[in-house]
Amino acid sequence: MPEGQFDRLFEPLRIRGVEIPNRIVASGLGWTWAGMDAEQTLPPAALAQFWGARAAGGLGLIVSESQSVHPTSTPTPRVIENSSDAVIEPYRVITAAVHEHGTKIVAQLNHYGHLGGTGFHLLPLWAPSAVRAPAGSRFAAGGGVLPHAMDQADIDEMVEAFAAAAGRDIEAGFDGVELNAAEGFLIAEFLSPLTNHRDDAYGGSVEARRLFLTQLISAVRERIGAEPLLGVRIGTDSYLEDGLTVDDIGPLATAIGATGAVDYLSTTPLHLPHMGQQPGAFSELANAARGAGLPVIYFGWVDGPETAESLLETGICDLVGM
Repeated sequence: MPEGQFDRLFEPLRIRGVEIPNRIVASGLGWTWAGMDAEQTLPPAALAQFWGARAAGGLGLIVSESQSVHPTSTPTPRVIENSSDAVIEPYRVITAAVHEHGTKIVAQLNHYGHLGGTGFHLLPLWAPSAVRAPAGSRFAAGGGVLPHAMDQADIDEMVEAFAAAAGRDIEAGFDGVELNAAEGFLIAEFLSPLTNHRDDAYGGSVEARRLFLTQLISAVRERIGAEPLLGVRIGTDSYLEDGLTVDDIGPLATAIGATGAVDYLSTTPLHLPHMGQQPGAFSELANAARGAGLPVIYFGWVDGPETAESLLETGICDLVGM
């Protein structure tokens, strides 16, 4: 490529002392990442080859496959479940394969909430309220199983589950962790009035619906210490009536930034863009998050380096996700 053509895209970025060699980010979006048979719910050896090859291709940052932090969130044996120390050694191999090429990697922590499945562990789904996954969500139209509405003991257990999973990931060599508070999963279910019908400290007002997330941020930062990265993925469920919209993103981002514990934000729509949309689709989400004063990762529709460079040059985001 001509010299200087994509200067912004290949410019390093330092966040909390972590040097990211360029602005290109890859994220694992699927559920079926774990091994089979004896390796079920564990990171397989092939995953080191998968992420290692992408690091060798020149990625600046990898956000790992979504890790289930609690048995009530693990829908199939092919989902990696980070609820015991068994994940540490396999992930050490994976992070080493990525770091060999200078790429950084953070672990995405998640609970699928009422979008999970009951078939693997034969456990009920956990959610902020007994509300089925709404039609139009990632689940089949009409919703799925009626979930168990979490009580205070469940919430306390879940906060500890996220913190413990984060600690294991740092021990395994990850450069940080990311909380998935988007895509209709558990944290997003607490944030959205569509799925949070609680009348206690975790429901009602906008501030109350954020309490679960702020408790997670505090617990995770305390567990991982001052040096690793801590990011939060946020998004909308604006396809659904009464869901979160772009107008909610700015205040949410500002509240997250005000914790002083988060290093970056990642924005994503509920449903991924498709080829019929224009490149740069959903960039308004990333732009809305910029008021928090934190680096922002755009995830959406990028058709090539020209679009990525434009998103960076116009200040929509600081890193571009693929």
